[in-house]
Amino acid sequence: RKGVCYDFATLTAALGRAAGLQVKVVEGEGALGKFKGLHAWNEVFSSEENRWIEIDTTFGATTGNNYFDNADFGESHQKEKEY
Repeated sequence: RKGVCYDFATLTAALGRAAGLQVKVVEGEGALGKFKGLHAWNEVFSSEENRWIEIDTTFGATTGNNYFDNADFGESHQKEKEY
């Protein structure tokens, strides 16, 4: 019942993959309020739009704000690696 961003991201990937979605775990730098540092989030492939959609379940759950495919996602997230 507790976890850090990596736990949120890997759980999201596992659930999405189990449902037949293509889901990546992404690691990089995240920034939220006073926090700035190593962070993990996801990208989900939309076959309808033929693109990867960024989603951050950790920031979404902790702030109540929308971190699903929003235009300014790149302002608070810098990707370093994905798998």
